[in-house]
Amino acid sequence: MTGAVSILSPMWVGCAASTVADLVLPRMRALASSFYILMNTFVGLALGPYTIGRVSDALVAGGASPEDALRSAMLSALGIFALVTAALLAAARHVAEDERTRVDRARAAGEPGLEHAGVSAAG
Repeated sequence: MTGAVSILSPMWVGCAASTVADLVLPRMRALASSFYILMNTFVGLALGPYTIGRVSDALVAGGASPEDALRSAMLSALGIFALVTAALLAAARHVAEDERTRVDRARAAGEPGLEHAGVSAAG
């Protein structure tokens, strides 16, 4: 099971990064991609384990055994998936419209050189 999770879990990274780059103005693609990677690193790889450790330490201070405290902290961290699921469903409702109107939004913002960047009105 762990092997399957290790293989399947990073598969969303490329899709998310390409969607972030696809939804912004052409001049903002590098900034949006770097911000996405920065937030993914800070929140997912740094803040997540730190928070689980803090919750576990608080449970130990409250009288729980270290093993039970860590187990409870890790299980409570799964609650974030409710928020992630809600955000995904909200985003899924708007992403098609945002992709359809990206060229119009770019032109309205005064984006120069859309013809040379391989961006057409059709998408």
